[in-house]
Order: sequence, then C-alpha cells, then structure tokens
Amino acid sequence: MYQPSPEVARLRLLSDVEGLCQLVRTGDYWSARASVEFLADMADPRSAETLLWCLGESDEDHILRGRAAVALGRMHERRAVPLLPRLVADARTPGYLRRAAVEALGLVGDPSALGVLLKALDDGDIRYPAVVALGRLGRPEAAPAILRLRRPGYPLLPAEDMCEALGALGNPVAVEALALRLRTPEDDARRTAARCAAARALGRINTADCIPPLISALRDSDGSVAAAAAGALVEIDDAVPHLIKALDAPEAETRRRTCGILAERAAPVAAARLIHTLAHDRSALVRRAAAHALASVGTPDTVHALIAALDDRTVSDAAADALKRIPETPADVVAARLFEGDAHRQRIAARYLGLLGDARHCPALVRALEQVGHGARAAVVEALGRLGCAAARDALRETATCPDNPPSLRARAVQALGTIGNPGDTDLLLNSLGDDHGSVRLRAAEALGRLSCSRASTALGQVAFHDSDPDVRNAAVEALGSMDGTAVPVLLSLLSDSSATLRLAAARQLGRHADDRAIAALAGLSREEDPRMRSAALTALARLEDSRTIPPLIQALSVKDRWSPWNVSHVVILEALTRFEDRRAVEALVDHYPRCRSQESLRPLVGDIAQRGWDLGWLRQT
Repeated sequence: MYQPSPEVARLRLLSDVEGLCQLVRTGDYWSARASVEFLADMADPRSAETLLWCLGESDEDHILRGRAAVALGRMHERRAVPLLPRLVADARTPGYLRRAAVEALGLVGDPSALGVLLKALDDGDIRYPAVVALGRLGRPEAAPAILRLRRPGYPLLPAEDMCEALGALGNPVAVEALALRLRTPEDDARRTAARCAAARALGRINTADCIPPLISALRDSDGSVAAAAAGALVEIDDAVPHLIKALDAPEAETRRRTCGILAERAAPVAAARLIHTLAHDRSALVRRAAAHALASVGTPDTVHALIAALDDRTVSDAAADALKRIPETPADVVAARLFEGDAHRQRIAARYLGLLGDARHCPALVRALEQVGHGARAAVVEALGRLGCAAARDALRETATCPDNPPSLRARAVQALGTIGNPGDTDLLLNSLGDDHGSVRLRAAEALGRLSCSRASTALGQVAFHDSDPDVRNAAVEALGSMDGTAVPVLLSLLSDSSATLRLAAARQLGRHADDRAIAALAGLSREEDPRMRSAALTALARLEDSRTIPPLIQALSVKDRWSPWNVSHVVILEALTRFEDRRAVEALVDHYPRCRSQESLRPLVGDIAQRGWDLGWLRQT
C-alpha cells in the first residue's frame, strides 16, 4: 500500500507551510498529494506560488495537478484563473484534471469564468461539474443555459445538483422548471432528493411565483419532500397570506404542516385563523399543531383560546405545553382547575403547573393529591417531582410508601423523589428496591443512581446480580455508571458474572468513571479475544478523556484495523487521542497517519490540533 511520509502530518501540526510546499515540489507522489490537501485546508497565501507551480507543470501527475487546482479554488486564488480555462478547453487534458479545473473556476468565483463555464455545458465530459460551478459563481444569467440541458439530445444530469445550482443563481426564469420537478412523483430515492432540492431552490429564489407549488407540495405523500417545501416556505417573505389560505386545504396533513410553518414564522396576523383552526378543525393532529403555532404568536386572544382548549381531550396536552411558553398566561386560572371537573381536567392542570415549575403552587398540588380523581394523581405526583420543595417531598414519600396505592402510582412517586435527588430519601429508595413490583424497583434503581453513596452502590450491585427482571438489572447497571467512584468496585465485580450481557453493560458504564481501577480493567478488556468486549472497552476508554487512557489506546492501534461489526475504528481511537496535549498521543497520531485507511477522516483531526495553540515545538527536533 502506498503511503505518505509521517513528515506530512508533522509539518501540518507545526503549521509549517514552507515545509509542506517543499514536499509538494520534491517529495514522493503520495506525500506531495497529502501535502496539497493540507495546504488546501490551511488556505495560507504563502502556499499559492507552489500550488500554481504544481498546476502549471505539465510533467506532474494529473491527479496531483487537479488537487492543486481545487486547493487554489478553495483559497479563491485569482492568479489561477488564466491557467484554468486553458486546461478546460484543451481536449488532450486528462478528464480528471479538466473536471478539477472546472470545479476550481467555480470555487474561485471570478466573473470572468462565466463564458468558459457556459461553453463547458456543451462538453459531456465536464458538463456536470460546470453546472455545479455555475451555481457557485452565482450569476443569474447562467440559468437559461442550465435549463436548456433538460431538452432532448442532452444526457441526463443529476437533477439534484441542477436544482441546487438553479436555486443558487436565484433567477425567476427557473421557477417553472423547478415547480415541474417538485410535483413529479418518483419512487427512486435519488429522484426524491431532486424534488427536495427543487423545493429548496424555490425557497432561495424567493418570489411570489414560488409559493403556490410549494404549498401544493405540503400535501405530498413523501414526507421528506413535504418537509423540504415547508422549510422553503419559512424563508419566503410573502408566504404568510398564502399559508393562511392553506389552512382551508382539504388534506389534514397539509393543514398540519401549514401550522408548523406558521409556528416558525411567528406571524401575529395568522393568530385569528389559527384560533379558528384550534377550535374547529376536524383533525386532532391539526388542532394540536395549531396550539403549538399559537404559542409562537402569544397574543391575549391566543391565551384565552388555549385555556379553552384545555377541555379538549385530544389537544389538552399540547395546549398546556403552549401555555407554559407564554409568560402572560394567568397561572392561577389554570391552577383552579385542579379542583374542578373530572380527572382529565385535573390532570391537565397538574401537568401545566409542573411544566411551569413555580414552587408557589406546591401547596395546591399537595392538597390536590388527596382530592383529585385516580386518573389525575399520577400527573400531580409528576408535577410535585418537578417542583422539588420540602412539602412536595413529604407528600411524595407518603405516596411511595402507602401499600394501598397502585404500583404504577408508587413507581411514579419514587421516580419523582429521584428527580428531586435529596439524600434524605436514600433509605426509602433502598427499601423500594425490594418491592414486589418491577416498575417500582426499576424507578428506585434509577433514582439511587443520582444519590452517590456506598450503601446505594452495594444495593444496586445486588440488584444487578440477582433481580429477576432484566429491565431492572439493566437500570441498576446504568445507575452505577452515573454514580461517583463508590460504584467502581461494584462494576468491577460485575465483570466476573456469567452473563455476557451484564459484563458488556458493566464495561460500558466503567467508561463513565475516570478512576485508576476502572481504566486498568478496561485496558485489560481491550485485549480480550471477544470482539464485542474489546469494542465496549475501547469505546469506554475513548469517551473518558483522561490522559491515563493514552497507553491502552495507543496499544489498540497496533491491532490490524480489519472490518468487523463490533470493531472500533482506528479513526475513533485517534480522535480520542487528539484530545490530549500529550507527546505520546501526538506522536501516535503522526506515526499512524500514513497507515490509516481513512486519511480523509484523519486529516481534519490533524488540522484541528494545529489550530489549538499547543506547544508542539518538540516536533521540530524529531
């Protein structure tokens, strides 16, 4: 396998433009090629002379010259403009180099390239990159020439890129063609991508003629196309009146998507029509979308309409969420509903107060816990957990320990206590680990994960080993991962369990503990024969961001990077090493760069380190 020299990565880390330029002129082919890529990323004007030399040298490899051309394009180097048209026009120029020259002309963005690129549309070898380059050039007068490519006699070009180019040009002459592409249904995924590109292009052209085809696309059976049309309508200045009319469309999905667009536009002029939709639309999904949109408008009439919608069982949750987002909402009016009407009315009032998070409503919620219907008590418990005041804790403790309460309610109370996270509830939560019902035990395990203490970690370890419910065991292991160092010995003991699933889960959770014992254990596991365990251990080490993980991560790079569904890619390991301003990690990156199968993925990591301002002067002596 041909490889560049490690010198390339070293020079890039030092931001040594002159050294990279020297490699382009005198280094081997692979090192010169990698150097050109790095110089393109750096976009340093000092490299322009070398790149121009490389582009003009007819004896150089055409791929290297093409990459130099693209690099000059990324740098917007106008001195390349006289050279590039000659490469484009000469039919003897290798195809790759001609295409690269066309791409570079678009990247440079010099208006003088317009004629060359328009002529290139008649050449089948470079027609496609010429379309893309014209889009980058952004000259509206190029649109008619691109539209002619749709006529018989021209080979079919990727429609997605044509649409993107027409959108970038912003010429209204393309609206009809883009609208036709948008409304032509196709099953092929590539054609779907083209229709989405057509919608985006219409949004960029941003004229009144673009609005009707986009609104029609809101009813498209392909969700991605409809979503692209919705996103385009958000950007069009004069779309709101048309969108208000679209709320009368016969298709519910069109009306729902229209509400979503109006939510992003936050247009007060649409408030009255959205209120009507919230109250009278036949579809519950549309009414819910209207509630969401009204939260963005936030007028006084909006608040009254949303409070009224709290009685609509199909949209009450959405209305409560919307009211929470409007500061002018009279909270006391909603709180009074805790003691009025049926359980549904009470549940929605409790949900709203919980979302509001104002402790002043805690006494009302505690009182309601004894008075509301059974169907509303779970919502009251959840709201008390969100508030977290002392009175809320007392009520929740009583609810969690009362044997007459159903298990689902006790589980919610335990969960709410976990949300509050007060150490004074540790004994209650430990006792809940022995509950007869798995839902209570699961919530208790999750809650104890927020209370780091040795008693909790020991108890969770026993649950992970012995509980009959696999969901509870998994919750216990995850809870151990979220605790402090007291959980590490317990997780280490789980590595000896006979269950492979439990061992893997424990290894993953050790990756949340920057502890000597955890790192040593994971380093050992990273050398196991089981690829699943190796993967879990290396992934855990990579996420720790601790310099003590550097040696095992470097050692893992010596293993052949062959594909496996459980393998951790060397790029992932190298990405983890780039977090450390440590000589060992940087040397490993430099050493492994030439051998990495995915240098395109690794190149940005090298560039990122070079821009961090680390003291890498020692690299000059290696």
